[in-house]
Amino acid sequence: MEINIETFRNGDWYIKYFSKEKYAQAFYDLGQIQVCPLSYFIGLEKQGRGDNNEGFINGPGILYCKEEGETKYKKLVDYTVLRANTQSLIFCISDPPRFVYEGETFIIDPKIYDDFGENTAELFAVFVNKKFFEEKLLQYCKTKGIGLIYGHVCYSDNELPPEEIGKIIGNESHKHYFKKSTKFHHQCEYRYVIQNTLESFLTRTSATKTANGYIFEIGSLQEGAFLAKIVR
Repeated sequence: MEINIETFRNGDWYIKYFSKEKYAQAFYDLGQIQVCPLSYFIGLEKQGRGDNNEGFINGPGILYCKEEGETKYKKLVDYTVLRANTQSLIFCISDPPRFVYEGETFIIDPKIYDDFGENTAELFAVFVNKKFFEEKLLQYCKTKGIGLIYGHVCYSDNELPPEEIGKIIGNESHKHYFKKSTKFHHQCEYRYVIQNTLESFLTRTSATKTANGYIFEIGSLQEGAFLAKIVR
């Protein structure tokens, strides 16, 4: 798509950051999506980048349940820490506030360079129209029979209430996939979580294994996106 300062300022963009230009180019040209298991994001903690509490339901505490027809919760079991399925596949993209400007300057938190770049001076990114991208991804997944849950990450250090934990254990809630520590608030993350089993996902998409996860292609994003290099 053609881009100028006005279309840029007035656009409604997701931003996907990359450490290398070739990865940004593949996302832009082919719609190449890399989904990674939750365990990958946990592992980034060893590099000082990830959130070691990814997928944790914090404790210790007590799990209460409420049976059908009852009005009160009753104690079911004590718990310490529960972990979500760490092999669930996730795609992450940034959804920054609409107006992140200071005068004529577009604002990027300096910590983004540390999180996504290989050095502290340069990043590559694809800015893609939100509606365009989501419609393209959802249509691909519908065609392939891939189930998705998606939404904004909630940055909170608070523990989940007992009734919410009960929903998670009963597979009635997926909040644990969308909860991160407040120290990552600058990432403005939006997540797509694949509901299919790994075997089902691979069969339906013919995804390719990478060092960190799996890649598949939803088709070119050029119509609704532009490629950028961000230098400081």
